[in-house]
Amino acid sequence: MAFRHIVLISLLVAGTAACSREQPSALPEQAQKPATPVPAAAPPPPPVPVAETPQVVEAPPPLDEQLAAFEPTGYTACDEFFENARQCINTRISPDERSVQGPELRKSVQLVTDSIKRDTKPERIEQTCKRLRALAQRKLADKGCAAI
Repeated sequence: MAFRHIVLISLLVAGTAACSREQPSALPEQAQKPATPVPAAAPPPPPVPVAETPQVVEAPPPLDEQLAAFEPTGYTACDEFFENARQCINTRISPDERSVQGPELRKSVQLVTDSIKRDTKPERIEQTCKRLRALAQRKLADKGCAAI
């Protein structure tokens, strides 16, 4: 048994001698050098401010086609009648009925505008507007537009 102990001790001494610091190791030479510190990455540049573009808010499309305002004729009685009739048709009449009444009102406006272009006497133009108003009141009275 003593022989075994001697063999173990001699192996242990031989192994310790083989691992001395002066002997090269099996590791590559790069791994033996101390690691060089990696420079810290530069901080990212601050974000470039983007000019805010104003958001365009579009008006929603109309639910149905409404009559646009008419050009003034220069005759107060005519302009008041056309505007009151237009507003009544736009607000109190269904879209289906508006498709009938709208063109009729446009024809009335065209009739007066053509009379003005032909240099019809102002009294006659005002009389035409009064007649058109009376006719429209009768047609639209049942629609809630009696006071045009």
